[in-house]
Amino acid sequence: MKNIIFITNPSNNYSIKSWEYWCKKNNCEIFILNEAYYSNNLFNKFIIFDLLENENISYDQILITNTDTIINPNAPNIFNLTQNKLCGCFYDSSYSWLFRSIENYSKFMFNGATFPYYEYLDMGVIVVNKEHKSFFKKIQDFYLHNEDNIAKMDQTFNVGTDSPVFNFLLHEDKIDLKVLPYEWNMQDMPRKEVINNDFIFTKIGWIYQFNLLQNKENWIENTYKHLFND
Repeated sequence: MKNIIFITNPSNNYSIKSWEYWCKKNNCEIFILNEAYYSNNLFNKFIIFDLLENENISYDQILITNTDTIINPNAPNIFNLTQNKLCGCFYDSSYSWLFRSIENYSKFMFNGATFPYYEYLDMGVIVVNKEHKSFFKKIQDFYLHNEDNIAKMDQTFNVGTDSPVFNFLLHEDKIDLKVLPYEWNMQDMPRKEVINNDFIFTKIGWIYQFNLLQNKENWIENTYKHLFND
């Protein structure tokens, strides 16, 4: 069985090309979701187990990402690092957004339950396996039962949708995690002053998430061309 790269909202071809190259190099399959199953596209990532089974695709582990990421062609095989646990990198971006998310979801959606802010996973790169199928089903059910309230939370408090729900349920179910270092999901690079025209960020990490960045599409294209000499 092969490992799977699952990409949702496939808007950037350079991102996809980088993952396709890495998949060929590491004997993985790429699965791109072109349809929207939920009105909130961000929750489409949680149907991956259903999609693979419906397509009769055998798999071992699944890395979930979207098309604001580029992977370095020389990145090691991330699936060898997981110890078959749910894996991701801690969120390391806007702490104002993070505190608002935890505070308001705790108060209005999770009956006062909470967890430390430093245990919040970023959703840009997540690795799962078959053991997490029931957990993803729980997230889907939560979304379907709370769709309107989740949308109102984001509109009222600017706290996001899929990411807070994922993290609260992750802690509620006490999912066994393996936290990967920042190099596997380099978030908010401008604030960390690692992104520049010399592409210094490509020398200190493996997966680059071009969130919170002006001219994002240009950065993705130019980073791909720099890494792949295209």
